[in-house]
Amino acid sequence: MALRVVVAVALVTAVGCSKPAPAPVVEPVKDSWYVLPPPEVPIGSELGGDRYATVVEPHLAEALTTLADKPVHQLTATEAARLAGLELPPDGVYVLLRALVLRESNGGYTVRVTAGTAHVQHNCLGAHDGPMTRRAVAVLPAMPSAVYVSCGYYL
Repeated sequence: MALRVVVAVALVTAVGCSKPAPAPVVEPVKDSWYVLPPPEVPIGSELGGDRYATVVEPHLAEALTTLADKPVHQLTATEAARLAGLELPPDGVYVLLRALVLRESNGGYTVRVTAGTAHVQHNCLGAHDGPMTRRAVAVLPAMPSAVYVSCGYYL
């Protein structure tokens, strides 16, 4: 019995009882569309989910091509309705904005606007070390002069 206790104490001393090292923080591969707002830009007002929509899959390639060289593109009401797959009022100002995602299946967008700027952000659950995926978001209250795009995750 005494030998077992000594062996157990020796093993604990040799191996240790410390907590395992934390897993390294996984950083996603940033896309060139990833642009954080500078600190001096106010956070802005969050738009309700009924004020924007992601571009639906049949039109995604077209939208991404449109946004290849510019972060924002003004749309007619008809174009916005087609890209978003929604019926929209004909009298609104509609724009197409760049967006990025890490994992669409368990995340969501936040669109904030202030003083001529728009910040499109997508957050999801769980670390993700793969590349960011380009997406597009349509429908805003006005044409922004600057667009910021980011995405992240919650552990």
